[in-house]
Amino acid sequence: MVGDGDNADDIVQDTFLVLYEALDKGTSIEYPGTWLYKVTYHKSLDCLQRKKRLIPLETANRSTIEYQEDTASLEKKEQEALINAILSRMKPRERALLALYSEYCSYKEMAEATGLRFTSVGKTLSRALNALEKQLKQHGYEAY
Repeated sequence: MVGDGDNADDIVQDTFLVLYEALDKGTSIEYPGTWLYKVTYHKSLDCLQRKKRLIPLETANRSTIEYQEDTASLEKKEQEALINAILSRMKPRERALLALYSEYCSYKEMAEATGLRFTSVGKTLSRALNALEKQLKQHGYEAY
């Protein structure tokens, strides 16, 4: 969601610190997985707002030619760069829904993590998936 491994690592560490502090205070967390998604989502939004930046397309499409790489590996890196570039242009909430969807979260978990109403999750997720699919088709790929 934040497009930077170092920032993502910091967010994960901060999230588990918040969890540790909450448990240390005796807070009861009924659904820890959903709770972690929600905290991570909000920390990611905070990070994006602090930095006010997205990954430029040029950065995501940087040269992937390395010594003795085979074609399949190169193709996979190009696909990952394309997907990251497409995701970086989406709204943070849409990126979060796509990430939660890829983790097989339920609509209820998605709603709790993102703050969306349960009834809005399906529509918003559908729009995000359609936008992703449209962009992939424009670049000659097919979503499955």
